[in-house]
Amino acid sequence: MTTLVACDLDGTLLDDARRIPAANRAAIAAARARGLRFVICTGRPPRAAGVYWRELGLTEPVVAYNGAVIWDMAAGAASWEAPIAPALLAEAIDLARACVPAAVLSVEAMDHWWTDRIVARRPDSGFTSPPDGEGPVETLAAGRRAHKLLFRVSDPTEWARFAAALPGALQATCNRAGLVEVQSALAGKAAAISRLAPAADVLALGDDTNDLDLLRWAGDSAAPRSATDAARAAARRVVADHNAGAVADALRHLGLAG
Repeated sequence: MTTLVACDLDGTLLDDARRIPAANRAAIAAARARGLRFVICTGRPPRAAGVYWRELGLTEPVVAYNGAVIWDMAAGAASWEAPIAPALLAEAIDLARACVPAAVLSVEAMDHWWTDRIVARRPDSGFTSPPDGEGPVETLAAGRRAHKLLFRVSDPTEWARFAAALPGALQATCNRAGLVEVQSALAGKAAAISRLAPAADVLALGDDTNDLDLLRWAGDSAAPRSATDAARAAARRVVADHNAGAVADALRHLGLAG
């Protein structure tokens, strides 16, 4: 029986304007009133997930950085983490420089971030706070245990070359927007959620590459109609488009919301 919903943010809970559709808000409130635990499970950092956590009035922890951290929002601290060791982070940065020379690199660690430079501040960029430092990340992040190295690629061959050379202690995903996220091989949405509930009790909702492990692991799973082909194939069912209340549709399907 489903007791916990592990829900991705972008492309799943949120619409294209990065808002929670009213149908999703109502369905989540109804499901939680019946005892369902609702856990945001995102690639975003805790500070960005916190906006939606507060909007929904949640009390559950947040799974951030694609499962590299379980974050206690009330305490403002990690209750579990799977970080990248400093030497491995340095190796991954060197590899990114070699394979994707034009990339702007960023490093995330414990709800802080450092970046080579801010190349744009579009209204939809997702930046929710200024970086803790701008400059070469190999200098700014030296000696740090990080939770994510990220950069964008526009050439698929650069991504393929980087992925092929990545050390076995690390893993990386590249989403449909070309965002590459590098993390510890011990991290993952499924790995983090498994610490909160057994697979048989979990309904997973997600739409992209970084959701595949969770969609395949959970006892039940759904992907929005707007998800990638891989996510729809990994999920047990396809629900409404993310702009049309995908989460509400998934919860109604299980009889978990009015």
